[in-house]
Amino acid sequence: MKNFFPLLFVLYVLLGCHSSKRAESTSASEPAYFEGEIHYSISYDSLPEYLNEKYLKQNLGAKMILVYKNGNQRKEFYSENGELLSTRYLDLQQNKSFSFQVDEDTVTWFDIRKPDTHVTFSELSDTIIGNKDYLVLYTTVRTPNPNDKKEDFEVKTQFINSKQLAVNPEWFSNYREGNFNELIGMTKSLSIETHTYGPFWNTSYSADSIIWRTVKDNEIEVGRLKDRPMIEL
Repeated sequence: MKNFFPLLFVLYVLLGCHSSKRAESTSASEPAYFEGEIHYSISYDSLPEYLNEKYLKQNLGAKMILVYKNGNQRKEFYSENGELLSTRYLDLQQNKSFSFQVDEDTVTWFDIRKPDTHVTFSELSDTIIGNKDYLVLYTTVRTPNPNDKKEDFEVKTQFINSKQLAVNPEWFSNYREGNFNELIGMTKSLSIETHTYGPFWNTSYSADSIIWRTVKDNEIEVGRLKDRPMIEL
């Protein structure tokens, strides 16, 4: 089982979420593109017999906080008791995504320009939920199993995006891993919910609160990681 968790950080780069409730923005005046933070709850289901949801929430995360500005972002994953577990950075200027766990010195990273996985887009549609306009997108990802190169994993995801959380697709023109530049070009927005159906279990994220605010550059800078050992994925 020890090999599952490094694999999951690769498989679940995209958010996976599910909930019946929708978050509300706290800003009276919203700029053209979203800047601020979004708080997500995380849940898990369809687990194998040897795992339970409490264990995954404690080790992978029960909550995620996204801090976002001009496409650059920081994601912090917390356990149920509020302990910080891991952090991820997306630095569009370096064309890299960084990830590390709080109990490890090593930082893993990948080049977002390298399309190691391919995403198929099934459907994009508009829907009205609670008098708000959302986009719904379905995707399928096939990615190699790092423990068995002859085997591929299939991950299906349903994204529910808020048109209010608009982003500029041009920010992500180089983000070809997982066809993310195409995905963001179709939706031009951020997700408030997704369902991710993975090879081991399903993961769900749901936005509990959306905070429009000015984000300082040092909140999303990765410079402080330079002294740590790094491994490319």
